Amino acid sequence: MLPTFIKGLQKKTTFLLVIAISWTVMVMISRMIMGAHFLSDVIIGATIGLVCFFVVKDIVLKNISAFKKK
Repeated sequence: MLPTFIKGLQKKTTFLLVIAISWTVMVMISRMIMGAHFLSDVIIGATIGLVCFFVVKDIVLKNISAFKKK
């Protein structure tokens, strides 16, 4: 969501996405290797996180577009 708010980062959207996905996958794998979580725990956690992200993203973008129209 950073490129949405910071115009200078709009050209780096793909790079930021790769960093975020890489970080998430590394954390997921490390939690399983350490024995702190099972695969099902990690997948459900990622799913919940993605759903929350997309819901918040939709709400924020709708509010931004409504604010710009005023």
